[in-house]
Amino acid sequence: TEVIEIADKCDTIYTNLWAKFEDNERFYELDFKGDLNLPVKPIDYAKQAIILPTARANIDTFTDNIALDNLRVFVDAKGTSKRAKEEQEMMRKTFLAIAWHNNINADISPFRVGGKYFAAHGLSPFRVMYSPDMWPDKPEKKKFESDEDYAVAMDKWRADVSFTIPVTISAIHPRNVMPDPENERKLYVVERYTRMKFDVSKRYPHWGNPENRTTEQECIFADFWDDEYRCLLIDGEPVLKGAGGVVKHKYGCLPYVFIESGLGNHSYDYKPEKRYVGINTYLQDLLVSESKAWSIRDIVLMQQSWPWMYRTGPPEVIKQLPDVDQSYGSVQDWPQEVKLVQVTPQVP
Repeated sequence: TEVIEIADKCDTIYTNLWAKFEDNERFYELDFKGDLNLPVKPIDYAKQAIILPTARANIDTFTDNIALDNLRVFVDAKGTSKRAKEEQEMMRKTFLAIAWHNNINADISPFRVGGKYFAAHGLSPFRVMYSPDMWPDKPEKKKFESDEDYAVAMDKWRADVSFTIPVTISAIHPRNVMPDPENERKLYVVERYTRMKFDVSKRYPHWGNPENRTTEQECIFADFWDDEYRCLLIDGEPVLKGAGGVVKHKYGCLPYVFIESGLGNHSYDYKPEKRYVGINTYLQDLLVSESKAWSIRDIVLMQQSWPWMYRTGPPEVIKQLPDVDQSYGSVQDWPQEVKLVQVTPQVP
C-alpha cells in the first residue's frame, strides 16, 4: 500500500516534466508539422510543410561531443600499503571490464543511449544490476555421453564462465523513472514501464492478472527500490516472493545513477520540470519558427515560379479543349473565341 501511495504521489509531481519529455521526443522525431499552423483553406498548404532537421541535429551533435568511447575509471585506494594499491588497480580493471562487456554485448551501446537522453531531456538515468541469467548453464552428463565428451563440454563451460560478467548497465528512458523528488540524496526510485501480458505470464506464472488483460495487451509495471528493499507491482499486484511482496535486494545501495545536464535550474519551488532541461527544451518556438519560415518561402517560391491560368469563352467549347501544353517550344491550336488569362502573383 505504501509503495502504491509513493508511486501515485510521484505521478502527480512528475506530470509536467513528463509532458516536457514527450515534447522533447516529438521535436527530436520532427513530428511538429501541426505546430506550424499553415492554412488549410482554400488550399491545404499544411501538406507542403517542410520540417528542418535542426532539432535532431542539435541532439545528435551534442551526443557526438560527449566522449563516450574513452571511458575512464577512477578508484580510490583504501590505504597506502602495497596490497591496497593492488586492490585499487584490480577494482579499476574490473569496472572497466564490466563497462566494456556491456558495451560490446548490447544491440546499441547503453552509454550512447544515455548520452542521447542527456542531450534531449537533461537527465540520463542508468540502472546497474546483477543478472544471474547471464551465467551459462552448467552441462549435465547425458546418459550415453562418454567421459571425454563430457570433459570437453565442461572445459567449454568453464571458458564461457570465465568470460561472463553478469552485471548489466542499462540506460533507462527518463520518462520511465521517478526518483525521490524531495531529497537531493535520493532515498528511493520508482521505475514504471509496460510489458505485454504474454511475457509477464511466462516470467511470473503465479501472477493473478487482476485487470484481466488479454495476451496482446500491455501490463503496467511499478518497480520500487530503496537502498535496502525492492517491491515489484504488475497492475497493482506484488509479484516478488516476500512479506507483502517486499524483499531485501542486498545491493546495499540504490542500483540507479542519475546524470544531469546542468542546463536546468534548481528553482526555489524545486519543480522537476525546471531542473531537467534538454538542449531543445527552450528552443521549440524557434524551431517551429524556422521550419514555418522555410515552408512559407518554399510555397511562395512555387507560386511565383509557376503562374496559373484560366480560360474564358463558351463553356461548350472549353469542355472539348485539351489541357494547355506549357512545355518549351510547344505549338497548340486554339479556338479564336477562347482566351487564356495568365495570373501573375504579387511578389511578397
